[in-house]
Amino acid sequence: EVIPIEDIKRNTSQFTTPFMMMLLLVLAISTFIIFTSFRVITAEMLPIIGTFRSLGATKKMTDFVLMAQSLIYGILGGLIGCVTGIGILYLMASTLLTEADKIAGFKINLNYTAINLMAAFMLAILLAIFSSLIPIIKVSKISVKDIVLNTVESTNKKQPWKPIVGVILLTLAYILPPLAPRNLAIGVTMFSCLAASNSIEFIVPAAMNVFIKIFEKLYLFIFGSEGVLAAKNLRENRSVLNNISLLSMGISAILIINTMSVSVIKEVGNAYRDMNYDIELGIGDGDKSTIRTVERVEGVNQAYGNTVSRGIEVVGKNDQIQIILGVDRLKFSNFFDFNLEGNQEELLKELDDDRNIIITNALAYKFDLKKDDYITLMTKKGDRPYKVIGFMNTLYYNGQTALISDRYQKSDMEVKYFNEILIKTYKPSEEVLENIKDQFGNRNINLMTMEEMEKLNMEGNANVFKIFNLFSYFTMIIGIFGVLNNFTISFIERKRGLAMMKSVGMSKAQTIKMIFIEALTGGLIGGLVGTVSGLVLLHMIPYMMKALDMDIPIHYDVKMILLSVLSGALVTLIAAISPALKSSKMNIIDAIKYE
Repeated sequence: EVIPIEDIKRNTSQFTTPFMMMLLLVLAISTFIIFTSFRVITAEMLPIIGTFRSLGATKKMTDFVLMAQSLIYGILGGLIGCVTGIGILYLMASTLLTEADKIAGFKINLNYTAINLMAAFMLAILLAIFSSLIPIIKVSKISVKDIVLNTVESTNKKQPWKPIVGVILLTLAYILPPLAPRNLAIGVTMFSCLAASNSIEFIVPAAMNVFIKIFEKLYLFIFGSEGVLAAKNLRENRSVLNNISLLSMGISAILIINTMSVSVIKEVGNAYRDMNYDIELGIGDGDKSTIRTVERVEGVNQAYGNTVSRGIEVVGKNDQIQIILGVDRLKFSNFFDFNLEGNQEELLKELDDDRNIIITNALAYKFDLKKDDYITLMTKKGDRPYKVIGFMNTLYYNGQTALISDRYQKSDMEVKYFNEILIKTYKPSEEVLENIKDQFGNRNINLMTMEEMEKLNMEGNANVFKIFNLFSYFTMIIGIFGVLNNFTISFIERKRGLAMMKSVGMSKAQTIKMIFIEALTGGLIGGLVGTVSGLVLLHMIPYMMKALDMDIPIHYDVKMILLSVLSGALVTLIAAISPALKSSKMNIIDAIKYE
């Protein structure tokens, strides 16, 4: 039968929703980076702006110049982004194409329209303009006198309400996903992710002060006086706080995607452990005589006729059960181990008594069903109510599986033939597979060993997560530019302080050492915050996955968590190289004259 468009949308949402979440993350980081870039631009252009203003230029004129500059960046970025985006899309599509797909004749087909390109182009322009507004407005408010005399000072007002708001947001992010009904789960989870990410901005300044008090005492013994100075310089340092926010976004994305990748691969492996057979024979008109033919093949130990009904609509739910298996209770347990809750033999026997059904816990959540509830299935013989008699835990078809008696499946759904013959062997699978081919001659069959099926599934999942990993590493690379911007701003703002330290005897080596200690400390804190943020977000992911009909538990990897913390330090140390070199070459007289 033709696959309905609703089914296609439902299945593709399992891929598009995570991409949309990644898009939100990339947009958030991009906004942050454009904002910090314009802080650098306005800080470096301040003497020029002061000159223009002293010669008669109005605030509106200088604002217009800066806005025009932002617009040009948006236009250029949009044009380059659209062109490179098509190239990246092609690479993503080619990554998804497995070897089996290529053999089968599938080709890459990119689908994008002029509207898609225009939307991306306009987004780039809007992102550039709105992200640069705050730095431009701040510069606009500075008087000519303050610019000329260089009495521009950034003040950090104490805001005791911020940590409280941060804790409230983090608490909401943690408790809301488990409470959300399925139809709101995706929206609530996305809100919770945004709340958790924004809570960092509110909590980090207060947490930073606690960290610094610890580091001040610790660094005296590890790094000496330079370490104490470095720790003190981090106090209320806006650039460092921005770095921590950027790092936390990038690191949490990498941690989430890598953890999900490990979890999916592990759970897919477990799902194949639920299938206790060696070969699957797909055949269009299989019946009991076909099973007898298969069992006569050399190397075959036992065969089971599997009947499958796909995409069965549930009346009143506007949704469907993806797979319903018809159970032969005498043989089923020899070929499947779906972890039925309770006495498996009794449950399978009860299936035969009436129109009874056993569903996965994922389906119980999806349709809000309890034991002894009734679920009405839309069958070829009309609507038929089935009583829920039990539950099971399996990822067979992503957990969208139900069991009914094969005799009710045949009568209600008019199933005449076995969809596939499942085969247990006592000889190597590849050898038996060839024997089956010889037995069936030119008949139209499809044969595959369990090892081949698992390998293809693993390859497909690995290819999908390759794309997600690329996205996360892209995010981290983008974040490095933001960190570099923040270090540049910090260097510009601290020229006077660095010059004063040099004038009282601080050497180039000591200056470099101090800057790298600051970078190391900020990176470690950023890595730690990003890891904690990632773990909080990972707590929410299973609830969204359940709403997407993918009930996959999370498997945490301690090594990955430690690497996430250390990667923050590595990123900031790399980004600190340029400011450290600039500070070592800085001339004291020029720096004081600049101030």
